[in-house]
Amino acid sequence: MERIAARLEQMLRANPGRVDLYQRYQAIIAEYNHDKDDAQIQRVFDDLLKQHEAMNVEERRYVREGFANEKVLAVYDLLSKDKSSLTKADIEKIKAVARELMETLEMRRLEMGDLRDRAAAQAQMKAAIIDRLLTGLPEPYSSDDIELRAEVVFAYVQQQMVSAAFH
Repeated sequence: MERIAARLEQMLRANPGRVDLYQRYQAIIAEYNHDKDDAQIQRVFDDLLKQHEAMNVEERRYVREGFANEKVLAVYDLLSKDKSSLTKADIEKIKAVARELMETLEMRRLEMGDLRDRAAAQAQMKAAIIDRLLTGLPEPYSSDDIELRAEVVFAYVQQQMVSAAFH
């Protein structure tokens, strides 16, 4: 169980959109702690194995989606979250935006250095995110939606930079 929990924490740091895997894991553990007869223990163990396989599938999803790494997948997830009425063309546009945005952000991050201490660098990074989202996201995204998603993507980028500095 500890290995699954540690792996799940690592996956959540890489992509916060995977919270559903964490919630399922917590439900399995709560169920285990509730009843402890042999049949229940076996069922919980089987559920944990299924959860582990779901984590394997999720870790490989970035390849299936056509991305170079999990960070691009995370940005794609953040941009497409709560948008169920997207067409296939819209999805492809969002994938292109995610790819281009991560390339741009990585170049800017290298140019600007540490964002935590520099308000001007943070403002430039946020502006780059908003510009890319405004020019690339499909029609179903409103200006307010773009601003909100830009904030979420910026927070993710900051979190990744802090995490990279400590790991």
